[in-house]
Amino acid sequence: MVTIKKAWLTCVGIGLLAAVLAGCGSPEKPASETDYTQAAAEVQSITIKDSIGKEFVFNKPAERVIVLNRNAAEAMKLLQVEDKLVGVGDQTHRFNSYLGLQELPDVGKTNEVSFETIISLQPEVVVAFTNRPSTELESKLEPAGIQVVRLDLHKPDTYTAEFGTLAKMMGAEKRAEEFIRWKEEIEATLAERVQQLKPEDKKRGMAISAGALNTGNYNVFTSRVGEGQGILMAGGVSLDSGLEWDPQSTSTTVKVNAEYVVKENPDFVVLNSSSFGGYDVAEPVEAKAAIDMALKQSVISETNAGKTGQVYFFQTNLLGSDRTYIGAMYLAKHLYPDLFRDIQPETYAREYFESWLDVPFKGTWLYPTP
Repeated sequence: MVTIKKAWLTCVGIGLLAAVLAGCGSPEKPASETDYTQAAAEVQSITIKDSIGKEFVFNKPAERVIVLNRNAAEAMKLLQVEDKLVGVGDQTHRFNSYLGLQELPDVGKTNEVSFETIISLQPEVVVAFTNRPSTELESKLEPAGIQVVRLDLHKPDTYTAEFGTLAKMMGAEKRAEEFIRWKEEIEATLAERVQQLKPEDKKRGMAISAGALNTGNYNVFTSRVGEGQGILMAGGVSLDSGLEWDPQSTSTTVKVNAEYVVKENPDFVVLNSSSFGGYDVAEPVEAKAAIDMALKQSVISETNAGKTGQVYFFQTNLLGSDRTYIGAMYLAKHLYPDLFRDIQPETYAREYFESWLDVPFKGTWLYPTP
């Protein structure tokens, strides 16, 4: 009985070993082509969230893009993905000729886009401001399979995050990291100097629309928009007490009366305009005229700013939009020349154009130059 039992156990053991060896030696079931495709899609998928909180998932970096926002067009150039653009808004052609996008189709004004033109260009994505055009943009384009991504790319306090979002959508994260590192070094230098100012030494300023001033109006930029934020970055105090600005408004200013300006009595005034300066404006003729009007034909002459001649012109892109960190450096040198004696803001402006945009540095961006 013992012999039979041992023999039986031996047979069972050999059978189990054979089964294990057979299992180890047999090839695994090959993955199907569908499995590989799904795995690749998971690796390549890109998820972003735009500035109104809407989430998008792309299987690959966007290849065909239209930008209604000229600041977004400039960001595409900075990221070196401007070749993915198939159309732009009219403002890009009007103000940003240096981007080299003049041959691209014009899809219309920001609030009057041509849906027919956009759809005919077959973009995957249209980049628009957060507050314009209206949601009609989505209702017209999404049924055609076109995603609408809302990014402003002109507000100093949200620019870095939005630039990163755009870069991720375009598969240009490395380039974005390099640019943001350069930008943040400038901001850190500015902040370090400004921190040395005592509260009582900070000058009080007001940013006013140069164009509106020509018509006898005083339209003030508050500290919730780029121009006012630029004053704060430069170590100033933005005078906009009691002013309420609606972020959903297409205007970035609040209209005030002459009495308000006199009462606030700014130590300096910044006159902002998109059209009085720019890349193709060789001489600051309109900028000089705006300052002359402010000092001689407006109530600004009754303020400390007017009495001391501290009225400065800045083109909006330099102070109030995507380059405010450079414009604030210029303004800080105007306001606190001793503190910024060794800083040459033009070095940063020139590097921005020549190294990052790869175009010559020229134009009228401010007047006077500190």
